[in-house]
Amino acid sequence: MTPHHQKEISASLGDPKFYPHPVDRIELRETHISLVALAGEFVYKIKKPLDLGFLDFTSLEKRQYYCRQEVALNRRLSRDVYLDVVAITRDGRYRLQGPGTVVEYAVKMRRLPDAAAMGRLLTAGRLEEAAVTALAQRLARFYAETRQDAETAAVGAWETVRCNCEENFSQLEPHAGAVIDRRRFDIVRAATRAFLYRRKALFDRRIADGHIRDGHGDLRTDHIYFHQNKIQVIDCI
Repeated sequence: MTPHHQKEISASLGDPKFYPHPVDRIELRETHISLVALAGEFVYKIKKPLDLGFLDFTSLEKRQYYCRQEVALNRRLSRDVYLDVVAITRDGRYRLQGPGTVVEYAVKMRRLPDAAAMGRLLTAGRLEEAAVTALAQRLARFYAETRQDAETAAVGAWETVRCNCEENFSQLEPHAGAVIDRRRFDIVRAATRAFLYRRKALFDRRIADGHIRDGHGDLRTDHIYFHQNKIQVIDCI
């Protein structure tokens, strides 16, 4: 998908005729890796053709694969939210699940009400203790049962964590003194390095004890919903 085609698809997402179902209102959002359309009772997420090092969405085949992965992984902590991976086609104009050549893929989700998000409930003072307890129990069961193997454990290895931290610091350093305070940057880098070199045995022990799990990866209050007596946890990494 070229920048030109991305712009055309983005424009098509705002057209009710693009969708195979009735749409009374469309809201478009954008993240650094996705185009998102809130179209009636559904949400469609399209991956941008980016290579950021930690992800590579540069081909149509890769974007289809990672759309399928997103659906499969997020179904672990949600029910009837991640519905399918659907094709975007072009036959004179762009369509969702229409005739023509497949030019893009989107994750199709059932839309959850913003008011049901944990962050909104916290802000409004409406989050009940029983809901928090139920969430903790749900997550405890999930982490007790989720994938634990050598490939997963390698992600939590001392060298892997150290390399990730150093990559962050090397990418941020040119901006120290501009977008981030230089003194704070130096303090965070020094403290991180000191912790890593002082506590290597801790990382080794966590692997030996089986504490590295294939979890959610981005568990925030705006990714947790309490809706219709169900707990829905979405947008894992």
